[in-house]
Amino acid sequence: MCVAFLAVLQGAAAASELYSYEQIAVGGVGLGASMSYVESIYGQPTDFQILPQQEGQSYEEAVCRYGRGQGLTVYYAVGDRRNVAISVETTKAELETPSGLLVGMSDALMVETYGTADEMMARDDSVVYKYQYRDQCLFITTRKGKVRSIRCSYREDYPIRWVLASSARE
Repeated sequence: MCVAFLAVLQGAAAASELYSYEQIAVGGVGLGASMSYVESIYGQPTDFQILPQQEGQSYEEAVCRYGRGQGLTVYYAVGDRRNVAISVETTKAELETPSGLLVGMSDALMVETYGTADEMMARDDSVVYKYQYRDQCLFITTRKGKVRSIRCSYREDYPIRWVLASSARE
């Protein structure tokens, strides 16, 4: 499986095909979206939690989960950043990226849609692909040739090693 997949990657474009911030979103929610905007689409969160402030951070983070069946998780910077999305993730097939990628699609379709990833890491049977446009990233985790999760995040706030660690817990 690994050899066949590498052949798919070699046939893809030479670099990521992200060319605008509008492409880095999931379920209609992009980075910088306000909490009130997300709630206007998905309603009140089904789960809300304030995370401890990290050393050197000028803001706290809140994590909100929306819709039991929709599976949208949004991390917000609260405080001096005024409740804006800094990370958006889904593990459900109902929510797509602006380019039409859904959880459950093949990794070959992902490469066809976005080209070759800017960065890639593998662990066991999971692979995390990082597509970057300026300071924003689209992280796509695949397992056994299928997209398992899609996450948008700022480059400095969400290193690829964290994505891999969270996908290992699935």
